Amino acid sequence: MIGLLYRYIANQNRGHVYITDDTSEPGNECGYIAFSYFPEAGKTCLLNIDFEHEHTFYLHRFAFIEKVTLAPGEFRMLDTTKG
Repeated sequence: MIGLLYRYIANQNRGHVYITDDTSEPGNECGYIAFSYFPEAGKTCLLNIDFEHEHTFYLHRFAFIEKVTLAPGEFRMLDTTKG
């Protein structure tokens, strides 16, 4: 029950950069993706923590949505400028 409450709060208070499985909600695919947004540097870092399978998800950066596929174990750094 407490997990549902935390999920609701997180969905209502998303930052400027976040990931989802289907353009609206995080899901199973997001569980394999570690990401960080560094506003001062204007960078977003993504890492597929699954070293056996690729994973596809949607990256939301300000007003833009981008479908991203990361290969097994892939790390990617993207420029992120304010939309």
